[in-house]
Amino acid sequence: MDSPKWVALRVGQHTVLPGAEGAAGQPDPKQVLTPKGSRMAKQAGVEERVQMPLKWGWLLGLGIVLILVGMFSVAVSVVATIASVLLFGWLLLFTGAMEAVWAFHQSKWSGIVLHVVSGVLSVAGFLLVTNPAARALVLTRLMAMCFMIGGLFRIVTPIVMHLPHRGWLLLSGVVTLLLSVYI
Repeated sequence: MDSPKWVALRVGQHTVLPGAEGAAGQPDPKQVLTPKGSRMAKQAGVEERVQMPLKWGWLLGLGIVLILVGMFSVAVSVVATIASVLLFGWLLLFTGAMEAVWAFHQSKWSGIVLHVVSGVLSVAGFLLVTNPAARALVLTRLMAMCFMIGGLFRIVTPIVMHLPHRGWLLLSGVVTLLLSVYI
C-alpha cells in the first residue's frame, strides 16, 4: 500500500504548491500563489508550514455516493421530498427538545427566554413529521421567500455600496431572485 502523499502549504504571504521548492528551500516563483488580500493569515501571524495528508480515495468515494444519491433524488423526486421533509422535521423536533431541556439546566437565568423560544422549534418539527406531504409545500415557499430576500439584498447591496466586483454580486442577486420566482 502506498504511503499517503502530503501537501505542503504556507499560509500567509505565499501559498506553496506541492514540490514548488527551488534551491535552498526558497519557493519557486513560477509555482507560488500569492493571494492579494490574505489579511486573516497576516493578522494571525501564521507563516509556518502545515502538513496535510491527501487521501483522495475517500473523497472520490464520497463524490460517487453523492452523485448516486442525487440521481436517485431526481429520479424519484416525490420520495426524496417526503424523506427530506421527514428528516428536517425530526431534526427540528430533536433540537427543539434539547434546547428546551438545556434552558432549564443552566445555572444562570440569563438567556433562558431565548432557549425556550428556540425550544418551540419542536412544535414545528412535530407539524412536519405528522403531515410531511402538505408541509413540503410550506417548506418550498419558505425557501422561495429566503431566496427572494437574499436576492434582493444581493441586488441592493452593490448598488448602494461601491464594492469591488459588484457586477458579479449583482448577477448573483439576479440569479437568486429568478430562482425564487421559479420555485
